[in-house]
Amino acid sequence: MLRPLFTSPLNPLRSLHHHRIIGNRKLSLKTSRSTNQSTNRSTPPSRNVDINYRIIGYGRKRDYQGLKQYALDNWESFNDVNWSTFYSNLRRHPQTLTCPLFLTLHSKFESLLSPPNGVSWMNPQAISNTVHALGALNLLSLPLLNSVDASSQTLTSQFTPQDISIVLHGMARVNYKPRSMTVELSRPSVAERILVDVKGRDRVFANVIWSAAKLNLNLPSFVSAINDDQTLVGTVVGSGDAVTISRVVWSLSVLGCRAEGLVERVDERWVVSKLLESGSTQAVSNVMYGVAKM
Repeated sequence: MLRPLFTSPLNPLRSLHHHRIIGNRKLSLKTSRSTNQSTNRSTPPSRNVDINYRIIGYGRKRDYQGLKQYALDNWESFNDVNWSTFYSNLRRHPQTLTCPLFLTLHSKFESLLSPPNGVSWMNPQAISNTVHALGALNLLSLPLLNSVDASSQTLTSQFTPQDISIVLHGMARVNYKPRSMTVELSRPSVAERILVDVKGRDRVFANVIWSAAKLNLNLPSFVSAINDDQTLVGTVVGSGDAVTISRVVWSLSVLGCRAEGLVERVDERWVVSKLLESGSTQAVSNVMYGVAKM
């Protein structure tokens, strides 16, 4: 029997089972006056904007050691956007995980998430980008993810569908299964809002359902809404590339969707040709697995 092969929507061939417990959307440079959670000192917005530019500058030069040293010297002035930018600029540098400077900084960040503050001092975009960056590094930060999950009733209404897809993807990368967020995403009103907003955005839709399938989340409202709206999955098949199509088919099959219209669409000659021409045996295998399971 064919086995599902996907481990990541961004890089299907990379295993995500190994991660360390130590603890993209373009990030806006706009910052607001913030109070550091550990020192309780206010930092002028202009200072936070300057910090962000400095962090981005180190990242563009790939001067990761200089970035970490700069962060260590200035972390007390960091606000939520600065922390998010810091992690985002390190997300493609996994060697940083063993760096003592990074371990020290990560510990300081996690200390800011202690109850009762949690992530209440972070804006939704900063939260989603931080979760995404740590997921890309395969870092399981329980203080961050537990706090996000605990605040999910509020955050789910504040997150955009793209925020939700990024957060779920980051959680799936480190195999963190949220409890409270699953409850919130199971509400019909939330599922409808997300699915309506992601129409025509195949990558966002694919990331949401891949993450849900990877974590084996029980989302009956999503399944029901997808089953009732065949134009949604049809749009994905029509606009997506081979990897996206195979990811969607595999994910929907794992979630228990019927999606008869999707099976019929995938069987069309031009879709089959697209899959074969991609040269990805994994994509073809996942489509075959998904169709057979449906």
